[in-house]
Amino acid sequence: MGAEHILMGYDHLLFVFGLILLVGFRKKLIITATAFTLAHSLTLAASMVDAVAVNQRFVELLIALSICLVAVEGLRNRATLASMAPSVVAFLFGLIHGLGFAGALKDIGLPADTFVVSLLAFNFGVELGQIAVLVFAWCLDLVVAYLVKSQRILARARTVMGYLIGGFGTFWFVERLIH
Repeated sequence: MGAEHILMGYDHLLFVFGLILLVGFRKKLIITATAFTLAHSLTLAASMVDAVAVNQRFVELLIALSICLVAVEGLRNRATLASMAPSVVAFLFGLIHGLGFAGALKDIGLPADTFVVSLLAFNFGVELGQIAVLVFAWCLDLVVAYLVKSQRILARARTVMGYLIGGFGTFWFVERLIH
């Protein structure tokens, strides 16, 4: 169920793609993705046991805004806080995304008799889905880099990806703001 949520949750997918845009496929991506995972696991668990209660509409707005921000930061050609400390940014936004996961999971509902096991299974599924996305994106990046030898074309493709990610984030932010 958790893997399905990450794979069908386009906003969460685009955030992960934004992290890839920001960090690239380096060792730092593993640390950044781990920080995101740790953070959203914390707020998912805290929210599911009612230790944290937030307005879900506000959380959804912040998730859309987080997509915009990682896209903008990924497109910058200079050092920024996000590019120098992406794991910190991923952790902070992961806290927000965890609240989003919790909202979706509360809508589905967990059986009371197996609550802890179900919560762990959902979170494990989210992590498997996220790893699958990272592996797929890395393989796609290798294939594209092999087929396209021009650094200029690769740089333009990266720019287009950044604008697409940011554009969707902006669209979702406005849509969630007016609905």
